[in-house]
Amino acid sequence: MSAKDDKTQQMQTQIYPQVRIKTFGEFTVERLIDIPQRGCRKPRYESFTWEYLHSRGTAIAMLKVLLCCPQRRATKQELIAELWPQKSPRQSTHMLDVAASVLRRQILHTANGKSLLITQRRNSETSFTLPEQAELWIDADAFLHIANAVLAMETHGHNPRLLLEKAYTMVSGEFLEDNLRDSWSQKRRQTIRGTRSRILYHLVDLYQHEHCPRQAEALLYVYLEGFPTDEDALCRLLTLLIAQGRWHEALDMYRYTCTALGEEQREPSPYTQALIKSFREQRIIREHTLAYQVPRLYVLSTTA
Repeated sequence: MSAKDDKTQQMQTQIYPQVRIKTFGEFTVERLIDIPQRGCRKPRYESFTWEYLHSRGTAIAMLKVLLCCPQRRATKQELIAELWPQKSPRQSTHMLDVAASVLRRQILHTANGKSLLITQRRNSETSFTLPEQAELWIDADAFLHIANAVLAMETHGHNPRLLLEKAYTMVSGEFLEDNLRDSWSQKRRQTIRGTRSRILYHLVDLYQHEHCPRQAEALLYVYLEGFPTDEDALCRLLTLLIAQGRWHEALDMYRYTCTALGEEQREPSPYTQALIKSFREQRIIREHTLAYQVPRLYVLSTTA
């Protein structure tokens, strides 16, 4: 291969991540097997089967912890403390060594034989690091990057709606849904949940500002399917429905959330209850006003 061809291949390879990981919904890992040639727009990736990943559960657990760590980096002792706190030092060290070997050789190896698991030793301390997004693409990190770009757009006076919509559609499920209760996933999970909520409410506000209440309503309905106890989203939806005079639909949604909260042995917050109370009072006043006006209109019409 000539130097020119080698440089061209390196540039093409750098454009596309060597490995892609999906953390929203079902956890998947894909490896780049072919870069696009002339006339082909997309690279080809090979997905590891669920059975393949499941049979390497310890290595996958180590990978997930690294995905949740700042800068995708953790020391050997930090990983042991998160994954095997009850094991003896000898057992946990052996388990980590095996997991790292499987991760390095069987999961994070690229088509050209390179491993994306970086091992560093400094001052008698061993740490493991995953490469940046250009080589190891993670959907959660891409989502957070776009969400942060929205702030920059608004700073420069641009409408961020299209970018917000793109970010929101990226979240197709719960972050690391098989590890909802694992302590090492909670910080990252809360960051993603908070960012998703911020994007949702931002979109709802933009749709309302642009006089598109139906789009805002559709977003909130779908969101509440997955998070039925989210009272912030509920209150926004109730306000939208009431503004359109859809009282019964609003009350049905409120009862739906009350049932979901009851399953968790909770009840609606005072704010939500006060909002419903104010809606009911508005409805009573409105019905009384209509009941008073109709007879008067009837008398005027018959007199005329």
